[in-house]
Amino acid sequence: MGNIEKRGENKYRLTVSAGFKPDGSRQYIRKTITAKSEREAGKKLALFMAEVENSKITADSNMKFRDFVKLWDKNHAGINLEVRTYKRYIDMLNANILPEIGDMRLIDIKPVTLLNFYSKLAGNGARKDGNKGGYSPKTIQHIHRLISSIYNKAAEWQIIGINPAAHIKPPKAVNKEIDFYSADEVRTLIKALEDEPIRPRTMTLLAVYTGMRRSEILALKWEDIDFDEKTISINKACPV
Repeated sequence: MGNIEKRGENKYRLTVSAGFKPDGSRQYIRKTITAKSEREAGKKLALFMAEVENSKITADSNMKFRDFVKLWDKNHAGINLEVRTYKRYIDMLNANILPEIGDMRLIDIKPVTLLNFYSKLAGNGARKDGNKGGYSPKTIQHIHRLISSIYNKAAEWQIIGINPAAHIKPPKAVNKEIDFYSADEVRTLIKALEDEPIRPRTMTLLAVYTGMRRSEILALKWEDIDFDEKTISINKACPV
């Protein structure tokens, strides 16, 4: 939707609707042009509308990544994500993402920008925990998915048109061979538990016999246990 307003001799102001802001209000993009007639101005309006539609121009073209993250947090993440997921995302943003690309404009972050960022994360000295080396491909994949998710919201809210993270692939995670107890080691473990307090003994035996995760064991309540049917309902997890 576009509009032409005559502003003076051979001057016209073009106004194009650019969707809605995250707060629900409509946003507009305007520019003043020179044209010999309203017919010529109409042609320029059509071109301007096409530019906006193709996201060459946005109402928030100067918005920084960190500023959009605040909108994403307020209008989406903080109210829709589970507590554990939300905390993990905020930790990744504060520790890794915002220090690197937070002050860049949304539209200036290109696929190659992210590829260079991921290479830096994989390099020696990138880790924030003091350990040597860089981050694992799996961790970089999680960071990539978060950035892509944030950009998807920016596109959904019509603040940008193209998600740069959608056009690249992060490093491929290598599946490590799982190291697990042999039957003899399990028998030794169970034997060693005989003299231990009932709480750690019960938790360990649950893990051994059911394969439950630690977070699932910690979240168990009495109502999750059916002593008559001899079953346990696993329906939640506790942050650990």
